Amino acid sequence: MSEYTFAILFFGLFIFMGVNWFIFSRISIPRIDKQMIDDGQARACPIDIVGLRVMMIAGAISLPVGNIFNHEDDPLIDVKALRPYGTAFDRRVGLLLSLSIYSLLIVGLVGVFYF
Repeated sequence: MSEYTFAILFFGLFIFMGVNWFIFSRISIPRIDKQMIDDGQARACPIDIVGLRVMMIAGAISLPVGNIFNHEDDPLIDVKALRPYGTAFDRRVGLLLSLSIYSLLIVGLVGVFYF
């Protein structure tokens, strides 16, 4: 793999992640927060550390519970309370966002050590 191919792959994944991030953070999260507040619950993840909230909600909705990326006893987010509020659209976009984030991380690490 040449550096040019790697750069195209990396920036393609970056753009794909950015589009999914924008869709999820502007469409899904406000609706989920509003529904949870209307039902008398607290916001899904009250802490937002440089976008960590978007990643955590996407993972909590889209990834299976019980794996290393989405465990039930997460102190920052209540996964059990959040999952019923995610629609099929939210789960799909959240899955695409989670996969693109982890793919970008892997490609970036491979690029750092390979090039």
